[in-house]
Amino acid sequence: MDKVLVQMENDYANQEKWQSYAKNNDRATFMLLFEKDFPNMAADRYEQNDQFFRKLFDDPDMMRQVMETVGSVLYERLKKKYIFDPKSGVIEEATPETYVEDTYLTKK
Repeated sequence: MDKVLVQMENDYANQEKWQSYAKNNDRATFMLLFEKDFPNMAADRYEQNDQFFRKLFDDPDMMRQVMETVGSVLYERLKKKYIFDPKSGVIEEATPETYVEDTYLTKK
């Protein structure tokens, strides 16, 4: 499941539109835009990851939790341009290609 979330985060992070939204808005505005778009992105990913997405679409609480987690992580990644790699302990400049697979494993 964590790889699906990373795929979705990277889908957003690679789009200039979302990079601009993060740079030019506060978290609340970013999250409003993100929450409006997220179900469409999830639907686009559905075929590639249908088991995860069946559960996601069947469970509104899970959808809300996933939106909050992915949106918050994405916002911080794009806004700050830095990311902490928990494996190496290194803080490095984030790029749209930055990929830290443990990000979602450490969220409770």
